[in-house]
Amino acid sequence: MQRLDREVSLSTPDCPSARDRKKAICDLASQICRLVERDPNAVSAERYCDEAKQRCSDAEERTSLRCSE
Repeated sequence: MQRLDREVSLSTPDCPSARDRKKAICDLASQICRLVERDPNAVSAERYCDEAKQRCSDAEERTSLRCSE
């Protein structure tokens, strides 16, 4: 397992694909949050917006760590 982790850490990231995935994750998060904003009675859906925003933030952080602009 350590060998695999080391190989992955040494590999060159596919930054164009990573940026595309990050954009898709963040676009989906925006769509989810817009749905929540349209229906303020959907309190349970608000959790999905929070989770989606966190996933977007995580994707942005991972991408910026591995791929400099």
